[in-house]
Amino acid sequence: MQIYKTLIFFILTSCTGHLTPQYKRVLPNKTFTVFNKEIAVGNLIKDPNKWKKSLHTIKDKYSFNEKILIVSELGGMFSNLYNEDRANQVGTNADGVISIEELLESVKTGQAGGVCRDIASAQAIMLSEMGIESAYVVSFDVFKGRHANIIVQNPEDPLDILKINYGFAHISGGESGSSLLNQEGGLSDFGLEFKIYNRVGTPLLSLPSELGTILREVTDGEETTQVFSKQTTRDDNVKGIAFHQRWESQSDILNIELGMTYFKREGIRFPYNIKQEGIYVRGLGELNSPYLNINNMIKLRIETSGETAFSLTENSVSKIHSSDDSKNGEEVSTGEVAKQASLFVGVSGLHKNKAYQIQGSIKTQLVPAFSNEVSAEKIILTANKIEASLNIKKFLSNDLTISMEPKLIFRDFINEVGIGNAYEISSELVHIPSQISAYLKFWSPIQDHQARFLEGSTSKLQIGFEALNNEILYNISYEEDFDVGYHVVLFGSGLQF
Repeated sequence: MQIYKTLIFFILTSCTGHLTPQYKRVLPNKTFTVFNKEIAVGNLIKDPNKWKKSLHTIKDKYSFNEKILIVSELGGMFSNLYNEDRANQVGTNADGVISIEELLESVKTGQAGGVCRDIASAQAIMLSEMGIESAYVVSFDVFKGRHANIIVQNPEDPLDILKINYGFAHISGGESGSSLLNQEGGLSDFGLEFKIYNRVGTPLLSLPSELGTILREVTDGEETTQVFSKQTTRDDNVKGIAFHQRWESQSDILNIELGMTYFKREGIRFPYNIKQEGIYVRGLGELNSPYLNINNMIKLRIETSGETAFSLTENSVSKIHSSDDSKNGEEVSTGEVAKQASLFVGVSGLHKNKAYQIQGSIKTQLVPAFSNEVSAEKIILTANKIEASLNIKKFLSNDLTISMEPKLIFRDFINEVGIGNAYEISSELVHIPSQISAYLKFWSPIQDHQARFLEGSTSKLQIGFEALNNEILYNISYEEDFDVGYHVVLFGSGLQF
């Protein structure tokens, strides 16, 4: 069970018609806040070509809350003028970028403006002009198709995170890591990953979703077939049957891996129930150079690996409850495809004797992404992160091993400064005959005030235990984030045969 509070509030606008909120962020001087918002929004629409000047005049006068209200109000207005032709890639605005001036002009004239990625980018740029730099565009698979919104970190309180989806905002009260990217409501995430872009659409990162992480884990590891049941931090239940097979060449130069699973997922994203059912397929190929021996002590080689995965699912959403029974109907979308791919290139070194095995590596991860998310230009390979690790394994006996692995994760070398670097230290004790293992893992940031949706952006500890008994796999883990006061206990089980 997850121990944290999540508050939800709706930004009310005269044009979006959102429901009265059950949970609402407490804003200081509410009347003054709403008055400020209306003046700012009115000035922006009145003269779209002077939007920067309008925002600069309020940059140092308005609070963080008031700035959020302004971009949310505009997001609701922009969404009411959603450009279906652009979404379907037809008409004069099928390609390119819809500017903020054009979006504001569309509100003024009542003509169709942009689509989700245009609106998300505009909101992030506007926040930047008002002094809030920590706003990122997030792209992900939804119930049907793809969607983009923004995630914002309060510069005055890095633990204050908001996801803004048009005119709707969700406040996360105690989370960190990629689970912060989990989406809410009818536009919940159904895919394997999140693509993170800066405010103008330049690719920054690709991060796995919790579903993507679970499906990869159950199709990895030992050569086995297993029946599994897993739980996410949002209490989604993911269960199914998974298969994994690995083929290794005798020289370890060419290795191939294949994993498949049939799965079902059920969860709640208030006010919706979400369901997902389908197949997931993952393929991995490794191409390594022969080892180069140095003084008969250290062996070095170049390593490359490419991995691709896809899911083919039937997705459904339905209202949890409604006073109007006609609105409780389930919506179903079949044949939805989500994809994920990455390429690792690096160098590794190995030293081994009767008591120890030491293996170090430096590798770069490359992932595909739009060269610009807003204009949806061509797909390119972009650097996601650089990892440097050193694994030290000691053979305590023929049956017992203990290992420790420190790792550095660099992102600022390849992306804009401020996205965040981190380190992690992990240790594992394994009793080989009984197939029982215990592990410990600690993450922490190298710099302060990183983007909190990154693993390692806060100091976090995970302790876990795994055992295989009579073909039944049990696992339990406890995770605590020392910076945000968040902790969770996760259970899992499966049948291996």
